[in-house]
Amino acid sequence: MLPTGTLCCRTGTLNCRQVLSAVDGYTLLSTNRHCYWTTSASRADDCFFLYLYLVFLTLDFNIASALKKELRNKQKEDGWRRKEEEKAQNFAATASSHVQNSLAADGDDMDPVQYFANRIKAVNALKTAGINPYPHKFHVSMSILEYEKKYSGLNPGECLENVEVSLADM
Repeated sequence: MLPTGTLCCRTGTLNCRQVLSAVDGYTLLSTNRHCYWTTSASRADDCFFLYLYLVFLTLDFNIASALKKELRNKQKEDGWRRKEEEKAQNFAATASSHVQNSLAADGDDMDPVQYFANRIKAVNALKTAGINPYPHKFHVSMSILEYEKKYSGLNPGECLENVEVSLADM
């Protein structure tokens, strides 16, 4: 039991500040997890009633914060659900428009032979224009075995200038 005139409250600093403004005549001694309050009252009953009041405020604060947290979580969940539905609708609309555009561009009744012939014509047109139709392809000038045979006579750290070699793993 605490000495007369001192009260220990485990409410946290935020609640202690609220209680300090609500209860006159009491002083906050410490702002850590255990908040100590003192009063000039000499009776233990005053401290007991203050303790009950602090417990009531703490419970009220905890219930209100739990309800607020639940409301915030529900609003976030509704927002996420709404965003996901909008994304799904937008994706469905754009996918159907892309399919219609590609069918219109390629022709609805184009068989694989016609498609291949059109593709060959497009590649040849790019080649004659001087554009590489396959920019992702890598030019290989020699294999790794040829490279080892040709440059095995070089000393470590020796460098040949004006020589360009492109290799690929086989």
